Amino acid sequence: MTRTVQVTDVLETVLPARGRIVDVGCADGGLVRWLGRNGFDAQGVDPQAEGPGLLRGVAEALPMASGSVDAVLFVNSLHHVPVRRMDQALGEAARVLRPGGRLVVVEPLPEGEWFEILRPVEDETEIRDAAAAALARAEVVGFVQQDQRFFEIERRAKDVPSILQGFVAVDPERAAVVERAKDAVEAAFTRHGRPVEDGRAFRQPMRADVLDLPEDAPIVRFARDDAEVAAALNVRRAVFCDEQGVSLAEEIDGLDEQCQHLVATIAGGVVGTARLRAYGTDGAVGKIERVALLKEARGLGLGQRLVRFAAQVLTVQGHAILLLNAQTNAQDFYERLGFRAQGAPFDDAGIPHVAMWRTEGAGA
Repeated sequence: MTRTVQVTDVLETVLPARGRIVDVGCADGGLVRWLGRNGFDAQGVDPQAEGPGLLRGVAEALPMASGSVDAVLFVNSLHHVPVRRMDQALGEAARVLRPGGRLVVVEPLPEGEWFEILRPVEDETEIRDAAAAALARAEVVGFVQQDQRFFEIERRAKDVPSILQGFVAVDPERAAVVERAKDAVEAAFTRHGRPVEDGRAFRQPMRADVLDLPEDAPIVRFARDDAEVAAALNVRRAVFCDEQGVSLAEEIDGLDEQCQHLVATIAGGVVGTARLRAYGTDGAVGKIERVALLKEARGLGLGQRLVRFAAQVLTVQGHAILLLNAQTNAQDFYERLGFRAQGAPFDDAGIPHVAMWRTEGAGA
């Protein structure tokens, strides 16, 4: 039987030897305190954070400056980020990391004895799988996978009432669900685990992903704030207005406030952008618009990464069909990313365009 270990045993082998660490989804700050006791400069972020060294905030909008930390941790917390925001959360991790920084994500797998105890109340198979899928997409943000480790931890419980009380303490609105699931939890408690002095012990399989942000890595992520949206608009003016002769009135079309804005950054400066919005009478189509890169940022693969990131985000947000209106001289570029032209070319701001569509699962 595989030996169980502590999560901290794994962290000791993958964290940088020194530097500033932020624990995202830190709950009561237990891991932050452990890090502090072991010589790390640690800070925690959580929506309900209270206490020394803890900041209130969410994973998709971290309350810290760009390039200010050496390692970002998500320990049992990435799957608590809303699925629609997971890519944004990973982009935020990249934003706050210093070049050469490290992202460590420790997640429970949707299997094992402890998972079977939890499943009758809340089956987290889909949300845990979604977190794993987001990590698999993290290279588009700019991360490079360095290591992946599988291990098991041990969870202990005195009895079924203590487990059920824990569910309700975390979320009082679960009370009715917990009551209905009581018999199933009781059966799982009896069937799984092993007796120990203070109750029963259950094994939980885990996975640790270690991803690094290279020193010179351009980053693709959501725009952080109004200043970054303004920087994205400046990129569009430089590309579409100055280079291509589109009038400012045509470029600034009044739709930007309805859109999500992506940015590509190099050394913290915005060098590329794209915007996303729901399209059509029912908003079912995800539309990618205003993909632009400054001259100095071309040839680095950032255009492809912007479109791939945009497609990932829109797909996760529920858009099975994607649309973009491509300049005809870029048609081959978008075809390589899974888009297919439909209909005749048309004029937009004096430039030939063609509508290109992609269905979920068709892209690179």
